[in-house]
Amino acid sequence: MQCVNQKQRVPVNGFLHDQRGTIAVLFALSGAILIVVAAAAVHVGQAMTMHARLQHVVDSVALAGARSLKQSGDPSKARDQMLNLAIVQLSSDGTSRSLITVGDGTQVRKESRPGYIDVAVSVSPGDATATATAGAAVAAGLLNLIGIDAIPVTVVAKAGPRIGYTPSTESREKTLDVALMVDLSGSMSDPDPSLSSVTMPGACAAVSDGTKFGALQVAACDFLNRILPEDENSKVRMSIVPFSTHVKLDKSLISRFTGDPIRLGRQNLMDCVTDRVDSDRFSDPSSAQQFVLSDSNDEFVGSRYKSAEPLSYCRTPAQAILPLTSSKAKLATKIMNLRTGDPRDLINRGAAKDIQLTGGTAGQLGTAWAWYTIAPDVAQTWGIERRNYVATEPTSLKAVVLMTDGDYTVHHDGTCTGKGPCNKARADARKLCDAMRAPERNVMVFAVGFGLNHADDYESLPESDARKVLYDCVGGREHQSRFFIAYDGAELQKVLNEIGDTLHNVRTGKGEVTFGDIALVE
Repeated sequence: MQCVNQKQRVPVNGFLHDQRGTIAVLFALSGAILIVVAAAAVHVGQAMTMHARLQHVVDSVALAGARSLKQSGDPSKARDQMLNLAIVQLSSDGTSRSLITVGDGTQVRKESRPGYIDVAVSVSPGDATATATAGAAVAAGLLNLIGIDAIPVTVVAKAGPRIGYTPSTESREKTLDVALMVDLSGSMSDPDPSLSSVTMPGACAAVSDGTKFGALQVAACDFLNRILPEDENSKVRMSIVPFSTHVKLDKSLISRFTGDPIRLGRQNLMDCVTDRVDSDRFSDPSSAQQFVLSDSNDEFVGSRYKSAEPLSYCRTPAQAILPLTSSKAKLATKIMNLRTGDPRDLINRGAAKDIQLTGGTAGQLGTAWAWYTIAPDVAQTWGIERRNYVATEPTSLKAVVLMTDGDYTVHHDGTCTGKGPCNKARADARKLCDAMRAPERNVMVFAVGFGLNHADDYESLPESDARKVLYDCVGGREHQSRFFIAYDGAELQKVLNEIGDTLHNVRTGKGEVTFGDIALVE
């Protein structure tokens, strides 16, 4: 009996002490845990990215609401602007409009479905603040093995008057000189139907042709109506500076700036100008003499182009710079006719026709000539009345509005030919903007990236990013309220309206609402 029991116990005892296969079991259990931990790291990282993205959006929305409330005093207008901006920013980042829910209040749904984003906004006229809240959920993937289906993300931003800010009581009306730089490069012919059905009333009755350029014409007309509601106002002057690969001067001005009278009928003599190359090119031209061409020391490069160049731009009088003028009729005609003219105009006088938008993007060139149109020391060369900078003439306001739809690709020192991004063009544009904003000039620089995407943090963008160039041009974080992204024509119209309203408010003594007096308070 004892022997039988012993024989029966041996297999059981052996099984209990048999360690074969335990490593495989432990490895399987450890592997499962490691997979869950790795999944957690991935999904938590996604949640942190979503948090940063939404925080940037609600910060921008709250600041925009507070600025609008301060400027207009209308809570409904501020609320609508906040909701529209939230949709614009989230949509431009790739979120489908059908996945975005917006509404009033300070709370969002606690259990938002993955992929959906909820935004709530509120405006408080009592303390002049605006609050934006956003909520989303990041799919948890494998974390559902431990009962987690989604990771919720909620962010809040509140903006209002900066503590200690005392608004200016100055109400004296100023004069305004503003230059509008408009991009006529080839990409502006891309489709944009957002303003196709819009016709501006009054003298500037532009109608969009369904392209980005057509949308620009409508938006520019609206901008003109904002800063110059009257037919003519001697206190307000505006210039229009078209650019692409080149900048064109009217034939009556080319000899003043280059000392080289235009000769009709010669294909290799065109009235376009390019970059100054003199050592003082990042300062005010002291006179037209800095633009004179000489055999020994050409201080201004390329006032003429050979027939091998794309010449339709250079040969179209309608696309020449319009110097500062108070005539709304002249400005309206310029805006409406920017794309009309005979490419052969300087060779023979054929019937006018629409021309193709061509060329690269010499943004630094457009920036320079926008500055030259408002520079006091060049006024006589343009044939207009001199108005000094605000530093020496407190009742004088000067501003530049830079509008482009892409990266700068051309520089006329030969380093860049338009076939790719141009570091030299970016660097020159930044230096020109820095010079305009310098205390001795204090030019207000606004910049609009048309058709570009919003970024979570413009400060951290690489120097080579087209948006960073524009952001730096306005003065970075200190003046980021002057930097705008317009993803389509309808948004461009809103942006130029806001810039126009700001300039009108500053000129009439109401003041500009900037990050100096509006700030995030929570």
